[in-house]
Amino acid sequence: MSTFKEYLEKWVFDETELKKIKQKLQNQGGKSISKNEILTLILEYLAHIYENLQNFLPFYFDHIVAQNELHVFSEQENDSENNKFRIIQNQLKEREELLELVAQRIRKISNKIAKK
Repeated sequence: MSTFKEYLEKWVFDETELKKIKQKLQNQGGKSISKNEILTLILEYLAHIYENLQNFLPFYFDHIVAQNELHVFSEQENDSENNKFRIIQNQLKEREELLELVAQRIRKISNKIAKK
């Protein structure tokens, strides 16, 4: 399985999505594009990245937990390893909460732009 960094890089630098943005900017036919329109394009791109993350992270976390469970099954764990597992679970939960906050902020910004 690829690393999280590789998946994130794939989504952030998605050539297909970046080409769509480029085409939208070029299709203005000489008209100047407003700051709000540019910001909307960028926010839509970020929302697409967020959707990919939201769809991927539960499976990725499940994979990490499964790998950890295999490790637990194959070896006897002492208390310090159990603490490490709990720490990892807490970190994963915090990251999910952070992603949710980021999504809410993106939605708020997008809604403000849409109202203008």
